[in-house]
Amino acid sequence: MLHLLASLSHSAEHAAWDALLAAHVTNSGVDYAGFDGAALDAYVAGLSAAEKPEGRDATLAFTMNAYNALTVDLMLDHPEVKSIRELDGGEVWKTREFTVAGEQVTLDHLENGVLRPLGDPRIHAGLNCASKGCPPLFGDAFETATVQAQLDDATKNWVSLNAYITSKMEDELALSMIFDWFAADFAAYATPDLAHAEGKEEQAINFLIKYTDEGTAKWLREGNYQVSWREYDWAKNAR
Repeated sequence: MLHLLASLSHSAEHAAWDALLAAHVTNSGVDYAGFDGAALDAYVAGLSAAEKPEGRDATLAFTMNAYNALTVDLMLDHPEVKSIRELDGGEVWKTREFTVAGEQVTLDHLENGVLRPLGDPRIHAGLNCASKGCPPLFGDAFETATVQAQLDDATKNWVSLNAYITSKMEDELALSMIFDWFAADFAAYATPDLAHAEGKEEQAINFLIKYTDEGTAKWLREGNYQVSWREYDWAKNAR
C-alpha cells in the first residue's frame, strides 16, 4: 500500500509538468515565448520540497522530470541567450545549483551522479539540454508506473528524428555525438559484431538497429555507407 500511495503521489506531483509539456512542446521544439513561467515555477518549487524517490523506476521518472523542467526554467530566466552554452562560460550544468527533494544539486549531478549509474542508456533520449542537437524534449511527464515504456517511446522518437542523419544518396551515416561522449553507457551494444564498424560506432549502430524500423535496421546492418560523427547543434531548441 505504501508503494501504491507513493506512486500516486508522484503521479499527481508531475501532473503540472505534464500539462506544460502538452501545451508548449512538440518535436519541432519548445515554445519558450509562450511558456507558462508561473506554472513552471510552481512545479519547480514542488520539486524542491518533494520526498526523495525510492526505487529504480521512481528515481528515473522523478530525476528526468526534474532535469528537464529545471533546464526549461533556466532558459525562461535567460530569454536573451541563443544557446545554453552562453551561460556561465558553457559550464552551467556544473555551476548552477538547484534544490531537488531537499538537496542542493546541479544538472550535472542529476545526470552523472543519479541517472547514469542506473545503467540505462535510454536516459539520453529522455534528457533534453535545451539544444537542437539533443533528443527532442519528451512530450509527457515521466511516471513511475510507465517510465520503461516511455523511455522506449522517447528512444524510438530520438532515433527517428536526430540520433543520426544520412546523406541523400544514403552512402553516409553521421551519428550523434551523444554516442561518442557517453560511449561507456552504450557498451552493452558492442555486439552483434558488424563487419563495417567497431568500437563506439558499432555500439551506436547496434543501438539504432534495436530502436528503428525494420527497413532502416536492414540498411544499417548491410553497412553500405561511411560512418562519421555529426557536429552537435547547441542552438536553442525554440519552436
